[in-house]
Amino acid sequence: MLAKNGWEKPRRLRQPSLGSGCSLSARDWPLGVMRKDAGGKWRQVNRHARRLLGMDEQLSLEALSDPDWLQQHPDFCQALAQIAASDTYVWQNKQKAREYIRLQNPPSTLAVTKLAVSAARGAPQCLLIVLKAVLPNSMDSSRQSRMLQFALDQARTAIWCKDGEQRILWANRAASNLLGRDSRDIVGHQEEVMVQRELLSCNETDDPKLQSHLRPPPSLEQWILPNGQVLTVEVDRVPYHGSSTIVYVRDMTEREKREDKLRADEERYRTIVNEIKDGYFETDLAGNLTFFNPALTEILGYPEDEMYGLNDRQYTDEDNAKALYHAFNQVFRTGQPVAAEWQIIRKDQARRYLDASVSLVKNEAGDPVGFRGIARDITDRKTMELQLHYLAHHDILTNLPNRSVVVEYLNSAIMAAAAQDMMAAVFFIDLDRFKYVNDTMGHVAGDQMLKAVAQRLQAALRKEALVARMGGDEFIIVLPLVTAIPEVNTVAQRVLDRLGQPWEVGGKVFLCPGSIGIAIYPDDGANPDTLLKHADIAMYRAKGRGGNGYVLYRSG
Repeated sequence: MLAKNGWEKPRRLRQPSLGSGCSLSARDWPLGVMRKDAGGKWRQVNRHARRLLGMDEQLSLEALSDPDWLQQHPDFCQALAQIAASDTYVWQNKQKAREYIRLQNPPSTLAVTKLAVSAARGAPQCLLIVLKAVLPNSMDSSRQSRMLQFALDQARTAIWCKDGEQRILWANRAASNLLGRDSRDIVGHQEEVMVQRELLSCNETDDPKLQSHLRPPPSLEQWILPNGQVLTVEVDRVPYHGSSTIVYVRDMTEREKREDKLRADEERYRTIVNEIKDGYFETDLAGNLTFFNPALTEILGYPEDEMYGLNDRQYTDEDNAKALYHAFNQVFRTGQPVAAEWQIIRKDQARRYLDASVSLVKNEAGDPVGFRGIARDITDRKTMELQLHYLAHHDILTNLPNRSVVVEYLNSAIMAAAAQDMMAAVFFIDLDRFKYVNDTMGHVAGDQMLKAVAQRLQAALRKEALVARMGGDEFIIVLPLVTAIPEVNTVAQRVLDRLGQPWEVGGKVFLCPGSIGIAIYPDDGANPDTLLKHADIAMYRAKGRGGNGYVLYRSG
């Protein structure tokens, strides 16, 4: 209340009057009363205040400031410091302050009320401090009640308490949100008004555990609200005093929907994985199988119980295992999927070709934990590709390499010879009397003759040499890494000797020698085309000399 001059007038107390100068007339007032002047000196501490603070009733404290008090009576410094903490606030704002302090000696809790009392002209004259002992459990029960209600309202779980007749005694804010009702429409009503109880999977009134004051396990239930909304909830019922029950309800509707969708997705995924014809696999970082579908067991030919933990090294040879390791390592390093092709060895030792797409598997923290992929058996396709490749690079009749292989191989021989400062030789061979064989004995006999020539040439040469058929009765030999010309002459003479031996075809014996032209790298050419052309020229020179001989391009 404000006086005419605008300053706050002191409230009238039911306790003894402050009188002039804020004096206290009742020393036996049941409240502890203390008074401090504007200069910070204590003017009065009544007997009850001394008792509450554990002071000697005869101890003189008047006219002492806080520092004097602390210096002369250090035993009370903690209590005094707590009491004086809000002095400045009360002096400046001229507002009543209320707080609690806890004392160690004597052990107690005090309620402290502090008020700045003004004089007639409005200047603060004294600070009135009232102490009251309170029990810790009863300290500001309304404040504790508000704090408890605040904490309950912040919970996301719906919580309410009901008596033995199922009437709800109190409920938190989450309960109002869950049931779609204001708290005034919840408290006092029975729970069955809020929920169609016949759909509950658990009736707590009949639950023997609740009746015996034992806490039953949570139950998953389906509730229908009066507005028709269907909820899936997890309910936890806790017996309380007497027949009361505290109910905790967690709305699981959205989670159940997500879990249902997850289960449906997993079932769909499982069905797809099990039904696809391609093999699906998951491995750990070491390449050991951790998951696979039935198609993969068919591809590898192992029983299901032997598949778990199976490592790729157990169903591939060493070369394929290395290739597979490099592919998986690339996936691990880059994190990008990689297409890989390799040959497996089934349990029955049959070899099959697989084409796979491999990707990296990471955990929730983003760390690599394994690999997954789809593998397809491409054996039929691969076999056809290999056959086509073979036919494109080999002569169908003799199975010898053709011209495309000769050019490629001769290129490699030239580079190897250049790197080691050596030579390479090209032999161009033409049979001298093959036309006579075809004309007199027929093409079938001629084909048999060509096959036999291929076999004799291969038998006359070392493994590093290449024997090829250019077409008709023309053959090519490539000798890599030649050290000297005499070595070439020796091989040429050996070939002539093999070709000059009698041939037996179709029950007839006859002679069919050959003519050989030889070109040497690097003297006769530095590339395959030049060497082949010069060897061809040298071969015609040998034929011009009557055949059954060889001619070196330079010397011829």
